[in-house]
Amino acid sequence: MIYILLGTIIIFFILRVPLILLAPKGVDVFFHLISAKKFRRGRAPKKLDSFVLYNEYTHPPLYHFLIFLTPDNLKEKMPLLIDIMFDFGSFLLCYFLAKDLFGEQTAILATFIYSVTPINFIEGISQTPRPVGIFFYNLSIILLLNNTTYLNVLASFSIALLLLTHKMSTQALAFSVLLLFPLAIQINFTFLLFVILGVILALVLSNRFYIIILKDHIGILKFHFKYGSWKDNKKSFGKPLEIVKFEPYCFIPLIGAIFNLNWIIDLNYFFAWYFGLLALFFLWRWGDNYRYLSFISIPTSIISAQFLSNNIFFFIFPPLFISILLIIKNIINFIKCPSYSYLSKIVFPEDSKILVFPTKLVYETAYYSRQKIICGGGNKDSLKFEYEELIPIVKKDICLFLSKYNITHIFIEKSQIEIIKKIPNNFYCKSEINNYILYEKKL
Repeated sequence: MIYILLGTIIIFFILRVPLILLAPKGVDVFFHLISAKKFRRGRAPKKLDSFVLYNEYTHPPLYHFLIFLTPDNLKEKMPLLIDIMFDFGSFLLCYFLAKDLFGEQTAILATFIYSVTPINFIEGISQTPRPVGIFFYNLSIILLLNNTTYLNVLASFSIALLLLTHKMSTQALAFSVLLLFPLAIQINFTFLLFVILGVILALVLSNRFYIIILKDHIGILKFHFKYGSWKDNKKSFGKPLEIVKFEPYCFIPLIGAIFNLNWIIDLNYFFAWYFGLLALFFLWRWGDNYRYLSFISIPTSIISAQFLSNNIFFFIFPPLFISILLIIKNIINFIKCPSYSYLSKIVFPEDSKILVFPTKLVYETAYYSRQKIICGGGNKDSLKFEYEELIPIVKKDICLFLSKYNITHIFIEKSQIEIIKKIPNNFYCKSEINNYILYEKKL
């Protein structure tokens, strides 16, 4: 069995580790690199001076602190390395929990399923705090559903670290606490006390900075409640097709429950965890609801492994085939993701201000150009400004926006033809980088 387990571990790492050579890739990773650079003596910054407007630092700081601690020559690779290690932490939690309850065979199969689940792979190479937050979420739930005092105290520390790492993981934990409460209170009647202790510890460890984080978190939720999934200008509930794309093994527990309804009773807290977050995925319509599927990967993997170990193993092949195709697709997307590092070679005049449109490249532009971007602090105020002012005005009258905020450079996607036509004559094309054009204002 030990060799099979080692094989599963090798599969986990061989899918992920080679991508470190290509990092950093993506969008949000550059926000985290910028934030980590602004730490001084381990203290979180108050502002991110890469942005002109709404640049207050309101992000959970633990991920940035971990990047800050690494040597300068490793910092760009560190977000992906941190993510892989914490994702492996969730892998180990899955293994030891399954082994303790159902034995070695189920544990190894569960970790194999975890390793090749598309949503786990996608989040594990995201170069964001999500894998760290997901690990602390998984650890907190496992420790809370236990009536041993020292494990409950550890759960409080895990909750505190989660609150200081990732906002969406905080949401998932809050919903899980509410949904699991009727069951958890029977296992551990001090359940809520240790959750509250976790919040207090977050306040103490952050020197009350968590209050600022929480206020901004609430503000971001209000923004999404108003605008929904604003990135594509539509509001939608979770769809079954997204389960197939991101968590194809999610259907195996349902098949198992159909085969034996008593199984739900036998695996009650796994199914409560599974159904609770699955319901949240379907009902949440304010942002990236598919990401909630990553928080049920452990119960899905363990329930699926237990069912497959004792029933028809054939059921693993359809989701496994889908997973292989989707992981290959995401590896190709990661490799092909364009880089805009050439911006670092361009000489910009002093006191430059850059408008990036669409805004998906604000962080990468700020990181490589080392110039000020008009807006992009990632907080509730910057989101509101971007959606209510920046995007509408630029689309309607870019000249008005350029004049109002004294913009010196425009970094715009070539596909924005109608906006490019309206760029005034006192801006000229300075450079073309991949599918973007850099315009500079004439002196």
